[in-house]
Amino acid sequence: MFLTSFLFVYRYDIKKKRNLKENAYFILFLLAVLVAGCRYVIGGDTVRYMRFWEYYPTFSEGPDIFSYVLFDPFWMLLNVCCKSICDDFIFFQFVHALLLNGILFYGVFKRLIYFKEHRFTIVLFYFIYFYLYFNTEILRESLAIAFFLLGLPAFQKKQWLRYYIFAIIAFLFHSSAIILFILPAFRYIPWNKFWVISIFISVFVVFNYLEGVLSVFMMNPVIAQKMELYGDASMNFNGKIFRAIIYFVIPMCVIYVNDKKMRRTSSDFTVFYMAYTFVTSVSVGNTAIGGRFVNYMMPLVIAYYVFVLYNIYTSRYFYRIRKSVSFLFVMIPCIYFNMKYFKDTSDILYYSKYSFIWFPYTDIFHQDDSKQIEITDLRIDYVDKLMWSQDLGN
Repeated sequence: MFLTSFLFVYRYDIKKKRNLKENAYFILFLLAVLVAGCRYVIGGDTVRYMRFWEYYPTFSEGPDIFSYVLFDPFWMLLNVCCKSICDDFIFFQFVHALLLNGILFYGVFKRLIYFKEHRFTIVLFYFIYFYLYFNTEILRESLAIAFFLLGLPAFQKKQWLRYYIFAIIAFLFHSSAIILFILPAFRYIPWNKFWVISIFISVFVVFNYLEGVLSVFMMNPVIAQKMELYGDASMNFNGKIFRAIIYFVIPMCVIYVNDKKMRRTSSDFTVFYMAYTFVTSVSVGNTAIGGRFVNYMMPLVIAYYVFVLYNIYTSRYFYRIRKSVSFLFVMIPCIYFNMKYFKDTSDILYYSKYSFIWFPYTDIFHQDDSKQIEITDLRIDYVDKLMWSQDLGN
């Protein structure tokens, strides 16, 4: 996947070739669907969803299927529809991979102005940063994020009815999308130092010290339970400082360099600056809850980083050091977002790394292979112990 993406980035985004461009793009889409769809027991949350699948009803069990709701309504409906057609979780896995990547590749990356100019580079960054996370972990929220991204043009044009339709759909897939209902307010706040600093400090204080504000989000017991769970997992002060640097300080510096030094401001992105400031402030104030919220902005952040990356490479401001700056611009986020894969977890499984949740790749075609059975059994046990240790830590 990565090698193919690199080759296509060079050919179509850098060299601007047009021959077989759509075929190449379809190959990347097909790879994304097949790798996710053909996986077997890969991803910590996937293991959990495989277990929940056994308890989901089908349409034949009666009209009151939502009395079974453990998750959000549209997610439940998607599971019920799939299980009514085929009761094998692998079928659902394929449907999810097809739906998610179909929306991202053909509804977002190819169509929306924030992504389409350098869509092969966007896909490469998607594979590097979010592919495993979206396709094997946050299965519900990734669909909510996808529908939110479809609503970005409506947000930009202040077409609020259309925007809120996508926001409601997102919310019905995952309750964390409740943050989307607040974002339009920040479309009307001017982008300047005063408002950026004021919003960051006030939101940080509110979400860090005034726990009562979270009751606004507790519209039903399910949301309340999730908020309580996530709240218990929030970082300490040092962790919040580090998160503030990664998600707030560095992006603000990047915006400053792009807009003020290179003078490459784009109105397509500036309309989202204040919304990002708010979401990031929540993320720093309450890292566990806000971490869910910031997921909605990260694909847009990647699109902006790609936009800035190409600006750096063509700008006179960085002309002499453009290759070095571009390399660092790519590698630093890559290292940060992939550090978790190398986390030592020998206390859970002898000589193991956190990456064991995903690697080695196990597939649906070798379910009866003795070596793969050994790996998947170990992985299930590893995921159970990992979640248990995290619960104890919280």
